Amino acid sequence: MSSVSLFAANLLLESPRSHQLQVPALEVPVGSWVEIIANNAEGKTMIMNAFTGYLAFKQGQLKVLDFGMNPISAEDLSTLRRKLAYIRPSPDLVTDKTVRVNLSLALSAANRVMDADMEHLILQSLSMFGIEDLNKVIISQLSSSERLLVQLARALIVKPKIIFIDNCFSILDATKRRFVMDVLSSIRSKERCTIVLSGFEPTVPEEENALKYQIVRRSLIPME
Repeated sequence: MSSVSLFAANLLLESPRSHQLQVPALEVPVGSWVEIIANNAEGKTMIMNAFTGYLAFKQGQLKVLDFGMNPISAEDLSTLRRKLAYIRPSPDLVTDKTVRVNLSLALSAANRVMDADMEHLILQSLSMFGIEDLNKVIISQLSSSERLLVQLARALIVKPKIIFIDNCFSILDATKRRFVMDVLSSIRSKERCTIVLSGFEPTVPEEENALKYQIVRRSLIPME
């Protein structure tokens, strides 16, 4: 297995609205904490969609884990996505089902239902974020911040190699945000997964050694 989670060179992205964005060079080692900082409509989501196979690119090279993305077959893309978690501002939770059902569906999709007792895995994942009491609550009855925590719990239950989180933390207060960052940092250290965040400002202290990038003049570059 490669020691690099993400690799891009001379990448040119184009949105459905014909907005373009360049990624001249990117190399992210396995187990990194990555932050992409930009304002609204500057291209953060374009980059996250490209990394997860939801946006085709016009030119350049892109590799995610051991999968070349230019192009990638439907079968390989399906396999790759089972190794990723992608958390977005608009949750893709099944709103008329319980929290438990949503997490069990994630286990089934990842072919992990036989790894251990399902109920134990679900409660263990929820408890990391202090929401085990929401296990039997219908998603539609949850607040926005609770839905985000459920998304995070659902993501971690399948032990992804990379977790992409696109501009989601503004709905959390400072205390809850710091708590979530601590949980993610602990998981990253334990599982050696890579975490890629996008947002309006950096989320972790300098001593966390995050790889930080910004979008300047429609190009992703390292922050100075």
